This record gives sequence, C-alpha cells and structure tokens, in this order.
Amino acid sequence: MPSLEFNSADLLRITRAANRRAAEYYFGAHPDLSTLTPDALVTIAFAAAAVQAFTNDLTDHVQIWSTAKWPAATAPALIAAVQAVFAVGAGREPQQLTGKYRAAVRALSRKSKTPDGRAVQELQRLVALSDAIMHPKAPRPALPRRVSAALVDLRRRGLTALLASRSKASLFIELQSPHLSEWAFVTARNVILAMLDIAPDVESVRSLNQHFRDAAM
Repeated sequence: MPSLEFNSADLLRITRAANRRAAEYYFGAHPDLSTLTPDALVTIAFAAAAVQAFTNDLTDHVQIWSTAKWPAATAPALIAAVQAVFAVGAGREPQQLTGKYRAAVRALSRKSKTPDGRAVQELQRLVALSDAIMHPKAPRPALPRRVSAALVDLRRRGLTALLASRSKASLFIELQSPHLSEWAFVTARNVILAMLDIAPDVESVRSLNQHFRDAAM
C-alpha cells in the first residue's frame, strides 16, 4: 500500500480545535454577549487552508495510486478531476481555490455546466473572509466587493459579531464571533465531504474517507 499523508485532515483538526477554544472562551469563561472571540480568526483561516490542502491531497492521492500498480484504485472521473484542478492551477483565475473545487466537482459529477451549489457558495464566502484575514490591506472607504457580499449574507444569518457590526468596527472585530467560528469549521468539513460524496468508491478515495468521516472530525 502506498505511503500517504493527510495534510488536510491535520489542518481540519486544528480548525476544529480553534473552534472549540472560541466556543469555550465565549460561552464558558466569558458569557457576556459583548465579548469577542479572537480564536474565530484562526478558525476561519485554517478552515480555508484545510480545503486548499484537500484539493492537493486528492490530486496527490490519485497520482500516487495511479502509479502504484493498483488498477482499481482510481477511476476515469478522478483522473478528469485531477486534470481539471491542474488546469485551473495553471491559469490566472483570481479565486483559484474556489475554481479548483468547482472544476473538480463538475468533473466528478460529469456535468460541465452545473450551477454552483450551496457548498461552493459557502466556500466562496469562507475564502473571501480568509483572504481578508491573511492578506490585510490598509483601511479603505469600502471593503472589497466579495468580502462585502459575504458579510451581507453572514450578517443576515446572525453569524458575525453583532455589536461590532452595529458600531461599524473593523473587519477583524466583526469576525470575532463564536457563531462565525462554528460556521467556518462546518463549512470546511461539509465542502470536503460534498466532494467525497460524489467521488467514485475506489481505494484512493476510501483512504480519504477513512479520515474525514471519523467522528473526531
């Protein structure tokens, strides 16, 4: 059996741990509704990193199993998904993570014009927030459009720090919500599982399923 690493699984565990700290801090030691949760920023950043690593893990695993003399370990749909991911990576699409995920899903489902489902839409919001955290810029009169669009939806759902958004505080303050932290972790896990759900039941996918469907995840 090939030797495999699961960087995405490790990153998702870190995401889960940060989310747990955010919840314990907010609902445990500091139940005051005005208290912010800095660990939410960690959860958001690592949630996006986990999905990014998963697209890499999937392509790596398919390639490894393809060269390991295990003829039933991969499938044509998986090969097509890997090729689609590489094509996006070689291009100049600004939102490469979302593009890679979308391309892989369409290849696995064999529907080249499938409209974006909820998983892709949630991933777009997660990536927008993660990029805002990891690549901060000097304050501007208005946030980038995709960040603003993500915030509009997340505010409507009551996930951002309510008091911070009312006071027009900085983005980093508004993101320090335990509810947003939970959303980021669940989004990353759901996005990964959504791809595994439509992947063929072959050995290269089973090895990933064993990790991501673990109750500890």
